[in-house]
Amino acid sequence: MVEELIGFEDEPADDGEAEKASFLAMDMNRKMGRDLLIRYLKNRPSDEPILLAQLKPLLVRLQPSFSEKQLGFRSFKDFITSMKGDVVKSIEPDPRTGHHRVIFSDLDEIHQSACDERSEICGFLTKNLRYQNDPAVRKKLSEILYAYLQEHSPATIHEMVDYIAGHSSFGLPKIAIRRFVFPLGEDRVFHYADKDYSGSLVDRPQVMNDFIHSADDIERVYVERIRTIMKNKFSDIEDDLLDSLL
Repeated sequence: MVEELIGFEDEPADDGEAEKASFLAMDMNRKMGRDLLIRYLKNRPSDEPILLAQLKPLLVRLQPSFSEKQLGFRSFKDFITSMKGDVVKSIEPDPRTGHHRVIFSDLDEIHQSACDERSEICGFLTKNLRYQNDPAVRKKLSEILYAYLQEHSPATIHEMVDYIAGHSSFGLPKIAIRRFVFPLGEDRVFHYADKDYSGSLVDRPQVMNDFIHSADDIERVYVERIRTIMKNKFSDIEDDLLDSLL
């Protein structure tokens, strides 16, 4: 998950940094929700207002992982209300039922970010995901990790990161190495040795999957996972652009 990729820092942030990070997270969450609503608007069958209670299932159908609480909102209504003046024109009682209905802005009226899309995409890829775009670096990291997991099983993410950091010559900070390792979890390259373990993600013992036969498999999984994250984050990204970045 994206929050796993960007949620761990090397040093505890001071109060000012924590507050700044909180605002950045709120802004990112709002953009993710906004992008999903725009996807809905582009695919809805009519321009008629829709009842608030009917809208959420349609968003979940577009993006099954959608949850307003994961975006930082206490309720779905709070999430939709935060979009008023932008994607949402108004929320008002339905004349017939009295239930809240949502009236959307026209697509051509929706204010699009002045930020250059490619710049924003590149920023997320390099700053948030710390994507390793050098094939030689990806290959070496994959080789080191594959060799380690063949000899050490189970192993925690902490142990994987420490080993890679001590056996690579690229001088990558540990936070960059962690963000190389995190996308490989959740049964992609390795899985939990003990599903009942209740500790933190980075301290859970992991075992390499039987279908991982080489370092090339690890590198392929890494690139595919980053591609999926980028497609989820930037729903309208062109495949040609994404291919050029990965």
